[in-house]
Order: sequence, then structure tokens, then C-alpha cells
Amino acid sequence: MASRPEQFRDRGPIVFKDRGIIPSIFRRREQKGPEYELYELSDEAIEVLRDAYVMEGPHRKLVDFDLVPVSPRDRRALERRKKWHQGPPTKREWTEIVGSIDELRSRAERIILPRNGKTAALQLQREFLLAELIAHSTFYRGKTNQEFPFEEFISLTQGIRPQMIEESTLMAQIDSITKGFGAIDSESIERYRREHLVSEETLPDKMRDYVATYLGTVSDFLGKKITPELDIEAVKEDDYWIDWIDGDHERFSLKINTHPVRHASRWTEGKVEAMAAHEIAGHAAQMESWKNAIDRGELLRVLGLTSVHYPGQIPIEGFAQTVHLFVPSLHRHFSEHTESELELEGLRQMIYNNIHIMVNTTGSTDEEMIAYMHRFLPAEPEDEIRNQIQERRDDPVKRTYLYAYGIGFRLHQWYAGNLTIEGKRELLRFIFSQSTTPEQEYHYFLQLVSDRSGRYGSIRAPFSDSQTLPSFIDNSSPSSYTLPHGAAGETA
Repeated sequence: MASRPEQFRDRGPIVFKDRGIIPSIFRRREQKGPEYELYELSDEAIEVLRDAYVMEGPHRKLVDFDLVPVSPRDRRALERRKKWHQGPPTKREWTEIVGSIDELRSRAERIILPRNGKTAALQLQREFLLAELIAHSTFYRGKTNQEFPFEEFISLTQGIRPQMIEESTLMAQIDSITKGFGAIDSESIERYRREHLVSEETLPDKMRDYVATYLGTVSDFLGKKITPELDIEAVKEDDYWIDWIDGDHERFSLKINTHPVRHASRWTEGKVEAMAAHEIAGHAAQMESWKNAIDRGELLRVLGLTSVHYPGQIPIEGFAQTVHLFVPSLHRHFSEHTESELELEGLRQMIYNNIHIMVNTTGSTDEEMIAYMHRFLPAEPEDEIRNQIQERRDDPVKRTYLYAYGIGFRLHQWYAGNLTIEGKRELLRFIFSQSTTPEQEYHYFLQLVSDRSGRYGSIRAPFSDSQTLPSFIDNSSPSSYTLPHGAAGETA
């Protein structure tokens, strides 16, 4: 059994599980064998990760969504422990946390599942869990003063090798945006925002107006009903995010950021619709689907604990930024500038992808990186660029997490451009069924476009001028299992 941090020993167990229900993928006459061992490991990992989350102190980062059912008694116990731990762990305590995670990782490596069609989805889940534990171990080793080179840090936490996005891709994105806005210089964008600004007081209600419509559209596309419980409120946070959604098994919470300097002036009617698509049709719909998969016993429970510093974020954020490219009927609900707002944010994030690499590897000055941004997007405020540079260089969480956005947008833009409507539906069913690493999602995409019938798509457009397929994901080692199209998701 994985050892738990010392603060939680000899105080009685924190029980966060319901042994009355055995997930269907583990339901068998004898509770033994590698499948059941993986189930046991999953629940132990929940305990260790929740313990680590509590011990992080008031600025907790480990858990983003927690989709695992928790009894009222256990929830009260968790809240009490969070109140008790108001300071960060010591170096010794961080070392102990890493040791507990590494013990789980070692056990996950030793679990060998039988290779057959019935365990295909479970093979994926074990692979993801292993990648997740590696990410947590890597991230928390930084708390013990162990340093990783930037490329290795991103690879171990986000599951992808960092790579610059080619300038030809940025220029093509600019061309597509210019058709919608007319121009993207500072004066034009500022004028557009002034003319279409939404008042702060009406923002939460406007966002609520899109919940049923957008969720219904995604539900119809996937052929299953998705209806999360969602609270919406406005906040003023001096942070990079304009929206933030998280939550637990019972409810999700969406925060709309109206910080007067960083975000208030960006809330146009089109931006409200664009962020509703991102947060509601994207994140809320996907997380509700994972929660339902856990409840049905189709998904390892530990995979219901998401984190911003783990390898699920590129598929999560990449899809949410490009949801309009995957769900065709969403366009029917957009006003004039909504799609342009989505594509403008995609350009912004792709430029920041390159700045993220520059600030961590090249020694470029702030002025050089500001000039680089303004070469492609003159409307980005200089103060915001400086904030982003500092956050991407000095904040350990943002140094990993913010890298997911730009490359995630480009990957999913490319996926959507090479898939038919049926192929897009299959890819979404897949990533709505369970957590995936960038490599797992990529190889599923390759399976779709390799289907000889052409039903799901084909490689019609290269990833970039110099790469038909992206070189920062391993193209030489296809998945060690074959997942039939649609097998991982509901079809009705």
C-alpha cells in the first residue's frame, strides 16, 4: 500500500470511496488479477493526491476538477484538513509527498493487463495514470529544489516536446482573422471593443443564456445528453485568465474575470459567446462526460482528479479553444464576431507559445519578446505581455500549464481541418470518454485518418510548411493497442 505523508498517519484514514459499487470494468466473480489491482491502485492514488492537495496550503494547485463522488462526511473531513493546513509543506514534507507518488508510479509500471479488445480502454487509462504520476512527481520535485531543463520539464508534465510554431502558420491565422475584423492593429481592435462592450453587470446573465443552447448543441452532436450543474459568478482577479471553470462531482463553478486592467475592456458580445463556447461547450461538457463515465464504472476514479500541470491539458485546452471547428452547428448560435474572437485568441496563444519557449531557452530580452508579439498582434497590450513573460518564466505552475494553450490550439485546428464531420464526432467521443495524453489523442487521430474508407478523414493539409506530421509527438511508435472507432464513447 502506498505510504501517505506523515501528517496523515496515525490520525485514522481519510476514506473517499464507496466500496458498495465496483466499477463495471473491474466487476468479476473474483476480485483479483491486474484489472482489480489497477482499481485498488486508483483509489489509493486518490487518497495520496488529495492528501498532497490539502498539504499544499492556501494556494492549492494540484486538483483542478475533482469528479469523484464524496460522501458528506468525507467532504467535511476534507474541508477540516484544508483549514488545518494553511502553510506550504517543508522541503522534507515535499520529499515525502514525492516518495508516495513515486511508489504509486512504480506499482503502475508493474501492472500488466491482458491484451484484448475488452481491456483496450483500460490500457489507455493505465498509460494515462502512469503519465499523470510522472507529471506530479516531476512538478513536486521542483519544490525540493530539483531542477529540470525546460524541454524536459514540459515533456514530463504536459506530455509533449516544446516546439516553435512556424511564422507561416501565424501569418495564415492573421489572414483568416482579418477577414472578420477588417484589421487587427491596436486602433481597430480597441475601436471594435469599445463599440461592442458588454456591461459588467450583465455578464453573468449573458453567459447563463448560452448554457442550455451550447450544451444542447454538443449533446445533439455526440448523441448523448450532457447536463452539468453550473454556477456562474463575476470576479476581479489580477491573473492571466479571463474565465475559469472548476468543480466537483456535484457542481461546477464558472468565474468570469472582469479585472479592470487585464480583462474588463475585452468583454464584447462576441467574446462572451466565444468564452461560453470554450468553457461550457468545451470544458463543462467534457468534464460532465468524464464524471458520468466514472459513475457508470467505465473510467478509473483517479482520472477524475484533473490538474493543470499534467498531460491531459493539451487535449483539454486544445479542444476547448477549437470547439467551434469540431461541432459544426455551434455556428448557428454565433453573432457576427464570435468566430473571429475565437480565432484571434488562437493567434494570441500561438504567439505566446513561441514567447514561452523564447523566455525559457533563448535569453531574449523582454523588449525583444514584446516586439515579437507586436509584429504579429499589435493590439496586445505591452503590460500584458510583460505579465505573461514573468508568469511563464517564474511561476512553476504557469511555466508548465500555459504552454498547453498555443500548441493545443494549433494541434486541434489541424485535427479538425483533416477530419470529416464523422471523424470529428469520433474524436470527441474518444476524448469525452476519458483523459488522454497528447500522444494518445494523436494516435487515435492517426487511426481515424488511416481508415481506408475515408469516412473519418485524411491528411489533406500538412501540420506546417516543414512538417506533414508534427515532429514533437512520436510518430514512430503507434499505440500498443487498437481501439475500434467509437468504442470509447456512447453513441446513443
